Amino acid sequence: MKRLGGKGIIIILLVSLLLVGCGGGNNKAANEGNENTSNNTVNTENGNNEAEASEENVQVKIGILQLAEHIALDRAREGFEEELKSQGIDAGIDLVNAQGDLSLTSTAPKKFIESDVDIIYAIATPAAQGALNAIGDKDIPLIFNAVTDPVAAGLVESMEKPGGNVTGVSDYFSTEEQLDGFMKAFPEMKTIGVLYSTDEANSQVQVDELKELTEKKGLKLETVGVSSVNDVPTAMTSLVNKIDGFFCITDNLAANSATIIGDMLAEKKIPSFAAEQGPVEMGLLMTDGVDYKALGHEAGKIAAKMIKDKTPAGEIPVLRATESKKVVNESVAERMELDINSDIFEGAEKVKLK
Repeated sequence: MKRLGGKGIIIILLVSLLLVGCGGGNNKAANEGNENTSNNTVNTENGNNEAEASEENVQVKIGILQLAEHIALDRAREGFEEELKSQGIDAGIDLVNAQGDLSLTSTAPKKFIESDVDIIYAIATPAAQGALNAIGDKDIPLIFNAVTDPVAAGLVESMEKPGGNVTGVSDYFSTEEQLDGFMKAFPEMKTIGVLYSTDEANSQVQVDELKELTEKKGLKLETVGVSSVNDVPTAMTSLVNKIDGFFCITDNLAANSATIIGDMLAEKKIPSFAAEQGPVEMGLLMTDGVDYKALGHEAGKIAAKMIKDKTPAGEIPVLRATESKKVVNESVAERMELDINSDIFEGAEKVKLK
C-alpha cells in the first residue's frame, strides 16, 4: 500500500469534518423539526380549549335600569344576574338606579345606547317606558320586569306576540285570589284601604281592578293617591280612620314607604296584606304573592334565549308569575296580638323586623 503524504492526510481530515458537519446539521434540523411539531400540537390543543371556553362563556354588555332601590326590584335584578351566570353568560353590567327620579328613566338609557350595550334590562314600568322611548328605532332589544300590565303601559302589542324588539316578565298575579285569601284570613273586614302612586300607570290598573272586585264581593274600597314618599304620613293618617284592612299593591312608592305604612297600621291593629314579600319584610303583616327573585331568573332565561339562540325579543311571549309565596312578619303579628300559630298563617315563611 502506498503511503499518503502530508497533503493527503489533510485532505482526508477536511472531508471527514465536512461530512460530520453536514450530518450534525441534518440531525439538528430534524430535532428542531420534531420540537416544532410537538409545540404545534400543544398549541393546537390550547387553541381548541380556548375555543370551547369561549363557546361556553358568551360575553355581552347589558345596561340595567332600575327605577328605585327596594327589596322587590333589587331581587328582580339579582335573580336576572344569577340566571345569566348559570347560563354561562359573561355579562358586563352597567347599572343605573334612578332612585325614583323619573327624569333618569329617559336619560340613562341614552347612555346605554351610546356605550353600545347588547341588551337593556328595565325594572319597573316607568323604567321600561323610558327605555323604550330612548331606544326608538335603534336595534337594541329591551327586556322588562316588574311590569303589571305591559299592554296598557304601551310596551308590547300583546302578551303572546309582543312585537317590536321588546319582551319581558309581568309581575301580575291574580288580585282576586289574593283578595280572597285576605278575606278568608280576616272575614270581619268591611273596608279596605289602598295607597298608590299617581305617577305609575301600573298602579292605576291595579286600583281599577280592586274597585271592581271589592264591589263584587260587597266590600268598600278607600283609595288615596300620592306623588311623593313625603306625602305618605299625611295620607295614611287620613286613611287609617276609614278602614279595617289594608291592601298593598305592587306599587314602587308604596313599597318604599312600607315601614311608615306598616307602623301606622300596626298601631291601629289594622291587618295588612301585600301583593309581594318586600313590604312584609319592611313592616306589613303578610303576603301570598309573587317572588321577584324568581321573576328575575325568568327574565335571565329570556336574555339567554336571545343571546344563544338569536331569537328576536318581539317573538318571545311575555311571561307571567304562576306561583305565589306566603310570608308573614312575626314581629308585626306579635305587635297586633295575633297568634303566629293560627291557621291563617299556616304554611307561611316567617320573617322578623330587623
